[in-house]
Amino acid sequence: MPNDVSAKVRPLHWSVPPIEMCTVPRPPSQGTDDPFVTNLNHELRTPLAAIIGLTHVLGEEVDGPALEFVDLIRESGRRLQGTIERMLESVELEARSRAA
Repeated sequence: MPNDVSAKVRPLHWSVPPIEMCTVPRPPSQGTDDPFVTNLNHELRTPLAAIIGLTHVLGEEVDGPALEFVDLIRESGRRLQGTIERMLESVELEARSRAA
């Protein structure tokens, strides 16, 4: 006897999203050689790129209330992306001013 839930849930058909959906663009210049900032940049952007990329895949697979949650996650990820970019740009400007 098949499980009632598994019969109602359609399987996700995973596809690889276009590469531009999976990457988080870097700010125009990366002028700091501070290893901490470089590592922080990588550690924040890598999981964020995965979150944003997967929301595109999930957005194609779900509908109704679930789609609203996926959209919320995507928009929150983009907002966080903007915050991270501004923060890293600020750190970079500060590093340049100390070097000058």
